[in-house]
Amino acid sequence: RKLFLAGNKISKIENIETLTNLTMIELGANRIRKIENLETIKGLQVAFINQTSEITVFRNCIWAKIKSPE
Repeated sequence: RKLFLAGNKISKIENIETLTNLTMIELGANRIRKIENLETIKGLQVAFINQTSEITVFRNCIWAKIKSPE
């Protein structure tokens, strides 16, 4: 239900919509620039995303941009 992938130098996330039981996702400190289909995960409540990501606004989800380390 919770997925923690912070700090792994990930540049792309694909097929995230298949994680239908996901309630929280942590993707900070990665190289992801765009995430698609988060809005299809109805139970998603919290998403922590890189500051530079382009995020589609979606209902039922609180998201926060994480400040990248300087």
